[in-house]
Amino acid sequence: MIPLAKDTREAIGQFAERVENRALLFEKMVLSKNWGHPGRFNDANRFNVLRAATGGADLLREDRETAHKKSTSPRAKDYVREENAYKAQVAGALATVPSDNPELIRRQVENANHLLRLLNQSYADRVVTFVGQLGGRLLINMAGGVMENAGMALDRCFGLPYVPGSAVKGVTRNAALWHLRRIPDSDEKRQLLRSALLAFGFVEDDLKKDFAWAAGDKSISQEAGRSITREGTFKGLCSFLPAYPTSEENLRIVAEVLTPHPRATQTHEPRPLFFPAVEKGSEFGFACCMQRDLPGIDAAGVLAQVKEWMMQAVTGDGVGAKTGAGYGWFVIDAKAEEKRQARLEKQAADDAERRRKEEQEAAVQKAEADRRAALSPEQVLAESIAGWNDQQLADFAKAIAEKTDAEQKAFCLFLSSAGKDRWKAWKKSPKWSDRLEPIRQAARRQGVELN
Repeated sequence: MIPLAKDTREAIGQFAERVENRALLFEKMVLSKNWGHPGRFNDANRFNVLRAATGGADLLREDRETAHKKSTSPRAKDYVREENAYKAQVAGALATVPSDNPELIRRQVENANHLLRLLNQSYADRVVTFVGQLGGRLLINMAGGVMENAGMALDRCFGLPYVPGSAVKGVTRNAALWHLRRIPDSDEKRQLLRSALLAFGFVEDDLKKDFAWAAGDKSISQEAGRSITREGTFKGLCSFLPAYPTSEENLRIVAEVLTPHPRATQTHEPRPLFFPAVEKGSEFGFACCMQRDLPGIDAAGVLAQVKEWMMQAVTGDGVGAKTGAGYGWFVIDAKAEEKRQARLEKQAADDAERRRKEEQEAAVQKAEADRRAALSPEQVLAESIAGWNDQQLADFAKAIAEKTDAEQKAFCLFLSSAGKDRWKAWKKSPKWSDRLEPIRQAARRQGVELN
């Protein structure tokens, strides 16, 4: 079982089989190899990944069937039957964990695209955005405290993958440092180094180590910063936002298998390792905005350079763990990005038009509400009478003498305004001759003039 408090276990199951959120499954409710089992459970790592992977339930059910057959085999030893009976129980419980919720995926994708639209609307030339498509699988939850692994994570609410803003900044800064290191021209290096210092910020050790290494000389990094390096520390001007999925297509968490070298055991059998990974082809939206200005700073130039470094980082170096083995690299289609930007502009224009219509409609409704609030009860009733059909009007006119003063006044107000054409027609109609005088008398009593 999973280490859980008794009341929690009763609510979600001893194997957390009623938990739907992947973030909870991977981070809080991990199946241990040694705790809560009759003996060491060597399948814990694989089961942890399969229970929350797309299609993992099918594999777990296969494991359950295989283990069940072994547990009932008359030729198997007692300990083998016991181990497999327990394995079948665990696999069967974990196979019931719901792994994909299409509604949550749709909502998360909508939120991510809406955020990109809002950023472009609100920040205009102070933000850069782009969408990258995974060219290889992206390993998650494998940062291990190492910035190079980029800390790919799962959203706490939706359980879907995202790249933290700190990871985006980390890989972008790393790409910038290597780019600076390779520039031979000192003037160009000094100019780009200043953009890097402004964008990422620094502490004193950064000037002495990272930026000095990139510049090839500590004095160059000091000179490039000039006024901003006086205090020894500087808060960067740019905010790197988390990268969230922007498309439902291929957005799946899959079980990735890495087989290490054979173990130094009697059988020399390698033991495969299983990791959760984001499927190839998934799309993520990246964004960086200029959060503050400094006098004399070319904000647009700094942002343009940061975008170039961001694209270089995600397409060349990759994001997440094991990028050297081909994981975590992105593809950016220039034509697709142009179309996306065009869609964002159209959406922004549509949103502005929608807001204009909503504001106009709200103004009309308010004016109408104010107008009706100023009416007397009889005037309000007169407006409702305007919606009556001929039979309703005829029935009321026939019994007008029996109606209340308020009803009579409302009816006469209707005939003197919206219903004046009907009143003219009634005066010319022979069948209405016996009803005209009671209506005129009611109008005189209520102080309403009928022509």
